[in-house]
Amino acid sequence: MFGVVGGRWFLCNAALALSIVTIRTSKLNDYMPWAPTHPRGLSDRELELLTMMGFAVAVKSRKMASDLELYSTVFKFSHLVNLAICYLLDMSFVVAYLALLGSVSVLAPEMVDTSTSMVTELKPYEIDEWQKEDKDAGTHGRVRYSVIELMTLWSPPSQYFAPEFALLSLKYAIKGVRFGKVDVEKYKMVARKFGVDINATSAQIPSVILLRNGVEVARLPKVSDGKIVERVKLSAPMVESAFGLPKIMAEVKASNAKAGVDSDTKKSK
Repeated sequence: MFGVVGGRWFLCNAALALSIVTIRTSKLNDYMPWAPTHPRGLSDRELELLTMMGFAVAVKSRKMASDLELYSTVFKFSHLVNLAICYLLDMSFVVAYLALLGSVSVLAPEMVDTSTSMVTELKPYEIDEWQKEDKDAGTHGRVRYSVIELMTLWSPPSQYFAPEFALLSLKYAIKGVRFGKVDVEKYKMVARKFGVDINATSAQIPSVILLRNGVEVARLPKVSDGKIVERVKLSAPMVESAFGLPKIMAEVKASNAKAGVDSDTKKSK
């Protein structure tokens, strides 16, 4: 359901969420430093915390739009309850649990529900089609932009940037401004086409390319003579400012109005 990256996120968080209760209710508890004062089995206070968590999740789940949001909420509350139980048992385990939680967040970043975004997952031939369509529009006096993210599934920075890019698409995607992404690990020819290094240590993953009428006019991170000009952690405000997306939207709306086209259809073409 989640794919490779999402499966890793789900399994790691599920294992961590269940860890404390599993230890407390099994023979593993007998080997813990807290065993002399906290025998095997959940105490009344621990049961109370778990009950409160169940109630909170039940209330919040009534307004959740997807299974992914439900799982994310359950994991977050579980981690909070586990930290509280660790505090009751042994303060040193609070530090250990936080360290494990930090490791999981890096190795298996939280999945993002982008089902409502305006980002199109592209194949190499579709990028070529977008560029041709935009160039053709330019020959007829219309202005069109494409914002394309080059990412990989294994890259934590790509996972962190995914919700940011989705938000940008929801804010700026109109007729004549479209957003797409391509997995350059799967489609290495796209990485070669745009001169993006996809090695594990690359500072170019993810990269965002801005095309105006099919021709690249900007990118982040910036590159000169094949070398990174600046190493950056991409964010929505950074891309918004560097590309001038508000001005681009205004430019495209003016072009659409001149051509008698409705900009507010929220369609990518």
